[in-house]
Amino acid sequence: MSVVGLDGAGKSTQVRMLGDWLRSQGVPGQAHRSLTMAPVRKALNAIAEEEGLTDHLELIGGETMRLVSACSQLARVTALAENLTTSPDVVIVDRFVYCQYALAKAEGVGSVDFLRRLLGGAPKPDLTIFLDVSPAEAVRRINVRGIDEEDPDFLETFRAAYLDLPEFTDFVSVPGDGDFETVQLAMRQALVDAFPEIFANVSTT
Repeated sequence: MSVVGLDGAGKSTQVRMLGDWLRSQGVPGQAHRSLTMAPVRKALNAIAEEEGLTDHLELIGGETMRLVSACSQLARVTALAENLTTSPDVVIVDRFVYCQYALAKAEGVGSVDFLRRLLGGAPKPDLTIFLDVSPAEAVRRINVRGIDEEDPDFLETFRAAYLDLPEFTDFVSVPGDGDFETVQLAMRQALVDAFPEIFANVSTT
């Protein structure tokens, strides 16, 4: 099994499309989208409202929320590795544990050192692709979707936190501001370059 971690912004559809491409090329592959913490936040927000508080952050604090998210991430990637140890698949995982370090740095909550100790036993990806979308483009896409909102200043801080991670030197950075197909082709090429023995007879187009 070869594990590919995919971090950065605007990845969910790209992850699904990479999985579809692998299967179309006859490469055993799986694509796992990230688990959203929205149901957890919703449940905590409901309790916060009952207690006369603003939201989940006022209820349990940002540091505890980051710990909850990190524990969820650890359980997810560990179970994935255990279930697929004998599989020949290329497994693409939307958001690996590195996002927890970047979020903690960007939010200014919790201890990044503690999170590294907590998540240090998680399986390491064979390849980590960082989809580098500029904050301005990320905000534009979010506005087009019209589903949620994001603070452009936070997105800038979040991106800077990723770039500052010591692990980032081992990432393969793919420019993410282009049109969907251009970005998808660049990500496919990153896979081909990383695993030539698997993709020797595969076309990226």
